[in-house]
Amino acid sequence: MALILLAILVVLAASSAAPDLTRLRDFSWLKSWLGPLTESTGGFARSTGALVVLIATPVLVLLLVQYVLGQPLAGSVGFILNVVVLFYCFGPRDLDHDVERLANAPDAQTRQSAAASLLITRMDGTAAIDGVFESALKRWFGVLFWFACFGAAGALLYRLSQVLADSRSEELRFSAAQREALETFAAALAFLPAHLMSLGLALASDFDAVARAWRQHHEEHGKGWLHLDLGFLTAAARALVDTDDLEPVDGGQIVQGARQAQQLVWRVLIAWLAALALLVLMGWSS
Repeated sequence: MALILLAILVVLAASSAAPDLTRLRDFSWLKSWLGPLTESTGGFARSTGALVVLIATPVLVLLLVQYVLGQPLAGSVGFILNVVVLFYCFGPRDLDHDVERLANAPDAQTRQSAAASLLITRMDGTAAIDGVFESALKRWFGVLFWFACFGAAGALLYRLSQVLADSRSEELRFSAAQREALETFAAALAFLPAHLMSLGLALASDFDAVARAWRQHHEEHGKGWLHLDLGFLTAAARALVDTDDLEPVDGGQIVQGARQAQQLVWRVLIAWLAALALLVLMGWSS
């Protein structure tokens, strides 16, 4: 667990110090890898099973490499592999940079482009909070959670699921069943990280407000607690920001909403790192 924490700190530092390196996070190879599957017109290639095989193959190969490098005398090489894969799967865009790009947008068109990169669907403060937290879950916390659980292979599996679920490229023409399976799988992988983000948000801010928003969201949806609607996370975040106090003039509301949401995201991240550090101090091994 100590090496897991160290790898996370190295990647966070590298991402902050060298944002230009985000260009290395290129998943265009997926188009070639999945080409035979998406070019077919029927049969097994259009089934969910074929999709599972093609996604699982690089993950299983990485798991095998992890196992080999986990043997004696290979620990340093294994650590480097973890750092490289985690950095590759992080993001892919820098969250802080996108928030600053939104804040410093010189015109409405640039502001809308920056908002779209943060998954902000409307130009208001509430949508800004939702978009920043959804982006943080996809870019940071989902990757970190599965990396902490399964190392590099876990991070790669999560990132592949998100890239493919979010893909609307005409070059990746999935069948309806494959598209539905991808979206369900991506949401399932985000389920636990989203709950732990909510817990971190509660511990790092107002526990009662977060718990109340979490319960209210589930009561209103009437689906019980075990469902893949992750709106409880953004509901908890909105409960901590008074959107009535946000300036409505010249994009001020969306900028302030995004910045306050980003401050909350960093609180959650610090809470997660503190929890990992505590596990290390308690002697938890990975």
